[in-house]
Amino acid sequence: MNMQNYGSMQGKKTRRTRRKIVGGIIILVILLAGLYILGVLTSNGPEYQMRTSMLEENHTLKEQVAELEEKIEGLEKEIESLKAYSDTDDEPDKSDNPSTPRDEER
Repeated sequence: MNMQNYGSMQGKKTRRTRRKIVGGIIILVILLAGLYILGVLTSNGPEYQMRTSMLEENHTLKEQVAELEEKIEGLEKEIESLKAYSDTDDEPDKSDNPSTPRDEER
């Protein structure tokens, strides 16, 4: 009987280890890229300073908007009270002011 050997058992083992090494390298590259992005976002560079100043400005603008909304509400209440006062104020009697035919046409 003539036996032929087309491959060795070692071939599968080396292929697995190569795949594991390549997979580990890919995972390492992805992790390093993620850490670099996080480092850029959290660094104290000019971009970080710009972001923090924008956030502070946004916070102050939100406070100003809240103050102005409160002021608007107070002014609306004052308008309502003035309208109520003007409605209940001494309305001119029509008997005191005799109307002329011209006034009726208007």
